[in-house]
Amino acid sequence: MSNSKKDSEILFKLFHNFVQNMTNSQYESLINGFSEIKVVEKNININDEYVYLNILSEVNSESTFEGKQTLIKNKFSQKNDLIQLAKFIDIQVKSRDTIDELINKIIPKAEELKGEIDYKLTRENTKEENLSHLSLAFENSMDAKEARDLIVNSPLYSNKNELLKFARTFDVYPDRGASIDSIVDALIKSVVEAKLRSYKIRQKL
Repeated sequence: MSNSKKDSEILFKLFHNFVQNMTNSQYESLINGFSEIKVVEKNININDEYVYLNILSEVNSESTFEGKQTLIKNKFSQKNDLIQLAKFIDIQVKSRDTIDELINKIIPKAEELKGEIDYKLTRENTKEENLSHLSLAFENSMDAKEARDLIVNSPLYSNKNELLKFARTFDVYPDRGASIDSIVDALIKSVVEAKLRSYKIRQKL
């Protein structure tokens, strides 16, 4: 879990917007203990998120409104793709919204979220770079304990979803209900120990 000031600001903003959009009855129900807040993961994979952030950053870099409109139209030819982008930045969409109306909603929202978008892009770039280094070190490791320490001492060890994604890059598919340590064990067996067994067999030959 990140402790940066910027992450905290984003979280507080999310809570603020959530409360602002509640009805009086929902608010009363929540503070009286009759309702609860749940986190529901958006069905957006990490690659789509990175693409969306980059496009929104490009939109913000355009100096004119017309330029922003043209850029979005060049990137998204289908209405449904625009709807997904709008939902990504929490824009309320209506089924009757036209492509132009969606674009005209996205542009000011992107401008409003500029600082957040730039921050997330920087963070994603840093995360991807660190993950790339970790993946290379893990793949090249010839020692099971060393490989385990690489994962245990990384942010992946405290984030099961990210650890599962990491496992999939090595064609390892543990059950989502498995514990973090079980996922690490599966990775070690499938990648490092399998490589060591193969190496020993070649040595005997």
